[in-house]
Amino acid sequence: MYARGMKFLPVDLYKSDPVKFKKGKGGIRPPLNTLQGLGATAAQNIAEARSEGAFLSVEDLIVRSRISKTVVDILQRNGCLEGMPESNQISLF
Repeated sequence: MYARGMKFLPVDLYKSDPVKFKKGKGGIRPPLNTLQGLGATAAQNIAEARSEGAFLSVEDLIVRSRISKTVVDILQRNGCLEGMPESNQISLF
């Protein structure tokens, strides 16, 4: 693939398909379930939950997609949750 000039794009919480590789702008985007430890069921749950709208926080992601803390750790290690707050609560201080 590299010899043909193709690149792999990073796995994205909103753009990656649950189980299929997708052609993206500038390369191929791997599916969510290619992250080691993230199964097809968890990937499908995330895809269904994101169709309802953007996630407000990691807490919202867990509640809406019914994923475990282990899956959240996998997503965080792979940069899928960068910039997403941990909780829906706003700190005033």
